[in-house]
Amino acid sequence: MKTIKHICEFIFKKNLHLVALAIFVYFALRIPIELLLSSTLVKYVFIYIIPIWYNDITFLTVLLTAIIFTVSKFNKYTPSLNLTGVLLCSTFIYILYRITGSTWEFTSLYTLPFIKYTDILIVLCVCQLFLFIKKKTEDQLNGKDSFFEDQPLGIEGEDKLGYDSYAELLGNKILSSHFNKSFAIGINGKWGLGKTSFIDLLKRKVQGECIIEINFNPWNSHSPKAIIKDFFETIQETIRPYHSSLSRLFIQYSNKLVTLNSNSVTQSIQTTVATITGFDSINSLYREINTALVNINKKIVVYIDDLDRLDKDEIIEVIRLIRNTANFHNTFFVVAYDRNYVINALKQHNPYKQEVFLEKIFQIEITLPYFKKDILRYKLAVKLKEKFPESLHSTIDIEVIGTTSSIPVFLNEWLESMRDVTRLANALVLNFVKLTGEVDFNDFMKVELLRLKYPSAYELIFRKSLEFLDTSSIQSSKEQNYVLKNIEESEKKKLTEEEKGINTCIELYLWRNCLELSIPNNEILKIVDFLNEIFAGGLS
Repeated sequence: MKTIKHICEFIFKKNLHLVALAIFVYFALRIPIELLLSSTLVKYVFIYIIPIWYNDITFLTVLLTAIIFTVSKFNKYTPSLNLTGVLLCSTFIYILYRITGSTWEFTSLYTLPFIKYTDILIVLCVCQLFLFIKKKTEDQLNGKDSFFEDQPLGIEGEDKLGYDSYAELLGNKILSSHFNKSFAIGINGKWGLGKTSFIDLLKRKVQGECIIEINFNPWNSHSPKAIIKDFFETIQETIRPYHSSLSRLFIQYSNKLVTLNSNSVTQSIQTTVATITGFDSINSLYREINTALVNINKKIVVYIDDLDRLDKDEIIEVIRLIRNTANFHNTFFVVAYDRNYVINALKQHNPYKQEVFLEKIFQIEITLPYFKKDILRYKLAVKLKEKFPESLHSTIDIEVIGTTSSIPVFLNEWLESMRDVTRLANALVLNFVKLTGEVDFNDFMKVELLRLKYPSAYELIFRKSLEFLDTSSIQSSKEQNYVLKNIEESEKKKLTEEEKGINTCIELYLWRNCLELSIPNNEILKIVDFLNEIFAGGLS
């Protein structure tokens, strides 16, 4: 029963349009097709097939080959949807002729008269459909040794940062708002702060019969010009069930836009053709689209995530799309981005008043709400406890969560997002396991944090430790403690005015080479202070 159900779902969900086409062909074009087949295949091929023992052997050989191939490829091979659809339609039409028998008389097998030679088509179709059935396999769950995945909330994920109430507030505002033009909402936040997860929460709130949800991914487009075409292809696919001609209007509109953005010769040809033929102008198409949107009485909500993945030309194209070309009735754009990144991209396009320009595009800009950094420490501790043995759990509690008298403030400063938590947890899971009992957990965690956040600084300490670290013997043990090496007095005299006040060799090196190391000037002191914390207690 499950097999039959699976095949029925495949036929009616994935190939319904092809089945409908086959029915139309059979009833509307039956006579001309029959005449064509009778004068070709039937006349020159099938008329020569006679019931004889060697034809039976050929039939059985093909049948056996098809079955063996299907069994050998079962659950290992997925056939072509297009080929399966064509085969399905052909078999459907053949069965109709096979049952009625009014047009052609099909030749029976010599040994099994109730079977026709052409029934091999039914066998091939069944085998093809059978390959779409997949064996039910157990879900593969992450084990103790697996990494943590960095992924947004999705449909059912848990809100880890407390964004839900704010997403609900914004969602209710969208549901209650109705405009004749489009309305753009900017979601501002740095990479890794959970913009995608916030949008996932918003999607849960903005639901209902009146909502048409469209998810547009401009970074999938291969060029800035392709963004327009891809956008309208996405929107017309989603909106097709709601209006008979709106999908066509969107395609015509996008074609006009692409033409207008091309060279002057193409524009001239387009204008001439429009004048002669009377084709709709871009303005009239725009009005027709808006009229159709008014008639369907739906709210279109377009989600565009990770605008800050794009280059400057692509960002400009998306902004132009939101502001001008897709400024449609009751259409809402929800766009997630890092504001600083977008403004820098706009500077390269237009060096003046980028902030004001962005304000003209988005009627409201929302910065992701502040969350307590303590949440990130707790989430890190939960992840580490999941992978590390119980013997380390108390250490994790002390060093990550902290105690009433001692809180690991450095984690609050260095962990900025759940992405940082996931990356640090994966680094510790990979690197600390084999060193358990040999290194201090807290010091090792700090070193891993430095490697993740500023790999160039970590590389300096690792590869040029003799230049930047001093060792001093401890009288009570044979261990060696490392401390940051100070600049010699003779070298201090050579420092420039800007470099006065620098005491350690590593800070001086970072200051002089910050550009090639990709370290901002204002982060250097933070790195040096962090290194002092690591080596103050003596990393042995």
